[in-house]
Amino acid sequence: MPKALFISYYFPPCGAGWVMRITNFVRHLPQWGWKVAVLTVKEEYYKDNASPDISMLQGLPSDLLVVRTDSWEPKLKLKAVAPKSEFVADKKRPPLLTRLIEFLEKALFIPDVKILWLPVALRRGCQIIKSEGVDLIYVSVPDFSLLLIAYGLKRLTGRALVLDLRDDWDENPYYRQKYWYGRKLVTCWERKIVAAADKVILVTQNSQKSYIRRYPHQPAGKFAFIPNGFDPRIESLMQNKPQIPADNFTIVHSGLLCPERVIPALFEAFRELIDEQPQFKRQARLVFLGNVCSYVHELVHKLGIGENVQCVGTLPYEENIRQVAQGALLLLIPSLNIPNSLPGKVYEYLAVRRPFLAITEDNVTRDFLAGLKHPYIYYPDDKPGIKTAIRNFYQKFQAGELKDWPAVPGTEIYSRAKQSEQLAVIFNEVNKAN
Repeated sequence: MPKALFISYYFPPCGAGWVMRITNFVRHLPQWGWKVAVLTVKEEYYKDNASPDISMLQGLPSDLLVVRTDSWEPKLKLKAVAPKSEFVADKKRPPLLTRLIEFLEKALFIPDVKILWLPVALRRGCQIIKSEGVDLIYVSVPDFSLLLIAYGLKRLTGRALVLDLRDDWDENPYYRQKYWYGRKLVTCWERKIVAAADKVILVTQNSQKSYIRRYPHQPAGKFAFIPNGFDPRIESLMQNKPQIPADNFTIVHSGLLCPERVIPALFEAFRELIDEQPQFKRQARLVFLGNVCSYVHELVHKLGIGENVQCVGTLPYEENIRQVAQGALLLLIPSLNIPNSLPGKVYEYLAVRRPFLAITEDNVTRDFLAGLKHPYIYYPDDKPGIKTAIRNFYQKFQAGELKDWPAVPGTEIYSRAKQSEQLAVIFNEVNKAN
């Protein structure tokens, strides 16, 4: 059976959403004829940024080789000197020492601080490739420093290389380097790495078209499309589907809520409904599952809705899904400044079969949902539309019409188990060509 080396900075028991795609590929690839070895860092390097979730280890192959290494990354030591929350509201300046650390990271560590894993990863990666008879190298990013590691391993060993870009890199404003030399380096690196890769996988068709356009001298067939999806465990969890509470109209957002995802119109509409309907005030709850920035707390305090807002924090994956499935209404808010980004959360929302509001600009998310004929899509400044939608769903809740919500036809293709088959087909194609 051929073997692939997966390079991932984060890996279970890390419970962050960043590991969902690669973990499910590792779980399901053996049934499609591929063994996997994983190169990652020791848990201590990311424990401050991601909560552990032991359940993520379930279903991994019993003979899976996971090599956890050290890194030259100093970020843990610096955090011990200058601790800070993960997100800071735009209106507040972080402490001077924290700003100095962030300046040094952006000025010196290009494309990101994970570049300091490169010397260790190259050495251990070469050892694994030789000792385990690895046929192919696979890397999923961000973090984009991992692309340089994978590129280096290909140059050193001659193995085939498959890139999996969950986000665009060079032309993505979210990852834009602060300084001119960083931007030039990233442009140069992306061009070299794309040219060296045997296959480049994108998670949206817009990203696929963008890379084909930007690299006209590369064969169009080099750029493949495998969307994000949902963990098949959701299907088993939904067999005993949690019931939405009869006395609480819960509006649930799952995932990271950083400043660029905070929608003031949503909170203002919620406040107005509280003022207009005493019963709504008694029953309605805004529930945030995952980390939220301080801007959320500022809005909640300013609008005086603290009694109706609950910030739960990060939960183990299965508990998170249960709480999502118990929501009367879900919220999908993608990053507004990344036009080609489609949040993986949308596939989980489709899988749990709950109604959801999407609040987004004209981007890939809007196009995707429009293709599914999803009717509840609103612009971030459309407070009347958001308010009307919440009111209508509250009326459906009172009438008992939200207990069973119809599934969207065709969503089964987004199971990550099925997508692992697509990845195996790509691996077979690349391996045969090499």
